[in-house]
Amino acid sequence: MKTLFTLFSEYTEQDLMAANLPNPRASADRAPADSASKAAAPRRRSLLVVEDNPSTRILLVYMLKATYDITAAAGFDEAITLTKESSFDGLVLDINLCEERTGVDLLHAIRAMPKYRNVPAIACTAYTSFGDRERLLESGFDRYVAKPFTKEQLRNALAHLFDPASRKSSSGYQA
Repeated sequence: MKTLFTLFSEYTEQDLMAANLPNPRASADRAPADSASKAAAPRRRSLLVVEDNPSTRILLVYMLKATYDITAAAGFDEAITLTKESSFDGLVLDINLCEERTGVDLLHAIRAMPKYRNVPAIACTAYTSFGDRERLLESGFDRYVAKPFTKEQLRNALAHLFDPASRKSSSGYQA
């Protein structure tokens, strides 16, 4: 089973930059869907990914762009601006944003907006000590994904996130 770091080490910076990211060094990365596949397929769900580590942010976009329309932000303020400018079907939030405010603070700020009151959210975090998972789920996250993670783990968590039956029956599924 490959971890996030194993997967990342298989790609060079050139590989990641060639992954249709307009500017991987910019703080807000946008990975639009291929226009041909978008026309033939039903509406894709849109995700806001908030991750302060540029390499992890690029990797998350790269891992998810085939299935979702991804917008990525580097921090709290940028994420708030993006949520005001666009609509997202789900959130993937890092918890330690290397700022005064955390991913938990960001989740609460976003969910305070009427259009995001019920938006599903995944805590994607390196906080893996005893009780961290429970604490994050109690703070309002619907799912928890521990770093390092695999592409399959992240995709499974997202699939459960958007399945209303599994949201009710197995809240907190750990990918």
